[in-house]
Amino acid sequence: MIVVQAGEGEPLGVGASTGLIGRAEWAAGNVCVLDQIVQPKHMSPVHFHEAESQAAYVVSGRLGFWVNGRESEARTGAYVVRPAGKPHALWNPTDEPAHMLEITSPATRFQEYLHKLSVLRNDDEADPATVKRLAAEYGLTFLDEITDELSRRHGLDPSGSFWK
Repeated sequence: MIVVQAGEGEPLGVGASTGLIGRAEWAAGNVCVLDQIVQPKHMSPVHFHEAESQAAYVVSGRLGFWVNGRESEARTGAYVVRPAGKPHALWNPTDEPAHMLEITSPATRFQEYLHKLSVLRNDDEADPATVKRLAAEYGLTFLDEITDELSRRHGLDPSGSFWK
């Protein structure tokens, strides 16, 4: 048995507050779980994963989601699936932090990407170009035009999620 108590887990330098609370190696590489705080008016840039599907469970607050051209708002207790290969983004449209759990499957490659991204951010070497190169190595592709359109329309800041 593995028990990760609230506030435990491995802190990652991704976003405002991200902790790896469910490691891929604990589930034969099938799943990893992140405990994340999404700051007000921040968003993840629109991107897609070649192989990984992701789901989000909103622990508290409200989050906006865009998946393959469709938008929805998810409130406390909501569960949102983002299938592999489908472009997606999420954001906090409010003035209060939102708390979510993010579940990714399969997980091994994505978890390795997060560790490398965390090192880039912690060493102040993360910028859009370096993050995009790293992401491409792990089957992630960013869609800047859609990110720009969503951030303008909703008054959001896409810079806080992946680079400083």
